[in-house]
Amino acid sequence: MANVIRIWEITTADQLVEVPQLSTQDQGTTERDLEGWIVADPSAAVDDLLLIGRQVRTDSGPLDLLGIMSDGRLVVIELKRDRAPREAIAQALDYASFIGQQQHDWVQQTAQEYLRRPLGEAFYERFDQHLPEISLRAPAIRIVGSRLDSSTERMIDHLRSEYSMDIDGIVLRIATLSSGARLLTRISVGQETVTPADSPIATQLMNLASTHGTVSLVGTLRGLASFLWEQPLSTFDGSFRYWGFSKVLCGVNVSQHWEAPHGAIDVWVMYGSWANATDRDPETELLAPMESAGLPLVWNYPGSRRAVYRIASQQQATTFVDLLHSWYEGVSSSEV
Repeated sequence: MANVIRIWEITTADQLVEVPQLSTQDQGTTERDLEGWIVADPSAAVDDLLLIGRQVRTDSGPLDLLGIMSDGRLVVIELKRDRAPREAIAQALDYASFIGQQQHDWVQQTAQEYLRRPLGEAFYERFDQHLPEISLRAPAIRIVGSRLDSSTERMIDHLRSEYSMDIDGIVLRIATLSSGARLLTRISVGQETVTPADSPIATQLMNLASTHGTVSLVGTLRGLASFLWEQPLSTFDGSFRYWGFSKVLCGVNVSQHWEAPHGAIDVWVMYGSWANATDRDPETELLAPMESAGLPLVWNYPGSRRAVYRIASQQQATTFVDLLHSWYEGVSSSEV
């Protein structure tokens, strides 16, 4: 059953007033509104996603939204206004089976029609990495609505636990503050896919760090997880990525992709993502302090707005984490 998120507004008198949450239907919101919100910000439904299709043509009718994650897996998003019936699951499974019968050219063409540019180009801009081999088999499925009935939840849980399917139900609800501002809340019926710090992938990365003599450095750099969400990835050579403001902000490349010498490790900052998420200037407020602190800049990619630094000592690793933490906290405080 979906967890319940309760929200309280702190008044000017420093009192708490619980904010009622209504279904999107009760707020006069249509399925088209939900779709538009997810198109504007896909993280409203799925983290780590690039949308590559909207109302995609299939043999069973139009698929609401189609996306791809950073590891190359496709995601079917089926939207249902208010109470999502269990028929939505059957429909999504039908879409998934259709995708499984397609060729990779179909994905490329679908993405080209929606993005108006090559998928590889958009993928690199979104995830700061080259497009991997796309997996057409067993796409992830997300059923999105303002309310899910008990049978839908039970079926989702059964498919996840008994058949290891990557399927989840996402409940979107609206809370209205006293000022009139509206909040959109997201609740997952199942346990959303989050790679824990002690996962097998993280263990593999630490083993890889051991072969490169960087275990201690990686351990210090993983302090980024104290304020950002950590995502260990085995794809693309192997790295820890860190999310904030629903964007990939920085990462630790364990695999020595940029040919760091033994005992050193490369870290990168997506300063374009920081700028887009905060409307601040990270080049002067973040990169300049890193230069002043003596962190060696290895590469700067103006096109993707990514800077790569080489860390060779504990002092440099600590400085990198501290500078990002300080800037992140400053930005977060100013956004409140």
